[in-house]
Amino acid sequence: MASNGTTGHYRRLTGVLRMAGHSPMLETSDNRILRLVTSEDFASFDGDSVIVEGNLTGLDRLQVEWIGRPVS
Repeated sequence: MASNGTTGHYRRLTGVLRMAGHSPMLETSDNRILRLVTSEDFASFDGDSVIVEGNLTGLDRLQVEWIGRPVS
């Protein structure tokens, strides 16, 4: 599920986490790229499918509250 581009709203998104240096990015199924804002190290999720929840703080920024892997 991708957001409609509005900001300041809590969202639950799925996609693939990619590390760009030390910055985590989420690539959604509709090819949207969001910068994940967090103080945590998400390197262990690099290349994995993830679910993230948080608040949109800009058109391409998500302040992460929670991250996890989908249950198989």
